[in-house]
Amino acid sequence: MAEQTIDAVRLAMGVAHRRAELAGDNIARASVPGARARQLDFSAAQSLLARVADGEVTAGALEAQIHSLSEQQATDTSTDASVLSLDAQVAEMSAAATDYQSLGEALGRQFALMRLAIGGRG
Repeated sequence: MAEQTIDAVRLAMGVAHRRAELAGDNIARASVPGARARQLDFSAAQSLLARVADGEVTAGALEAQIHSLSEQQATDTSTDASVLSLDAQVAEMSAAATDYQSLGEALGRQFALMRLAIGGRG
């Protein structure tokens, strides 16, 4: 169970990393007239993480989703509402960084508990 939890956190950290990466790319393109925000579809990863919480997911499914996340290509949005907003992209990058940091801290606590369980208070 602990391995599956670590893999789920790894997937969630991967999603946060890709969100920050995409926001950074969008920020870099913000000065291009008519630039559209690029986006990724994270719905499969989010659905999988919800299923992990319900205990319905295997380690293999998590590993496959982690692998596919790194290969997913961003697409330009095509609606007028998706005109690239620098403020929105900076907010997205900030939110992704906060998510990543929180997940890293939670993972650190998980490893600390595992060390304590293995080694005791000594």
